[in-house]
Amino acid sequence: EAAVAAGADYVAFGSFFASSVKPDARRADIALLARAGTLRVPVVAIGGITAENAGSLERAGAQAVAVISAVFDAPDVEAAARAIAGRWGRSRPTG
Repeated sequence: EAAVAAGADYVAFGSFFASSVKPDARRADIALLARAGTLRVPVVAIGGITAENAGSLERAGAQAVAVISAVFDAPDVEAAARAIAGRWGRSRPTG
């Protein structure tokens, strides 16, 4: 709330899953994403995100994910990025 009041144009929370980049990072509860939706700025999830778990973050309220290892450690960086992007938007209920 303080960051938004100070002019932040998005907020990021994590780590939601285990991450080799920051293995000792404190885990964020996925319920935090729904609560953050009241901030009226985009909500970004970070930490251990893969094509397999990104959908759960979107369903919980994230508008975007920040991904490092699942893309840059993959043998085919483009395919890994497409796998995550291809699943994004499918997890939200329509109507």
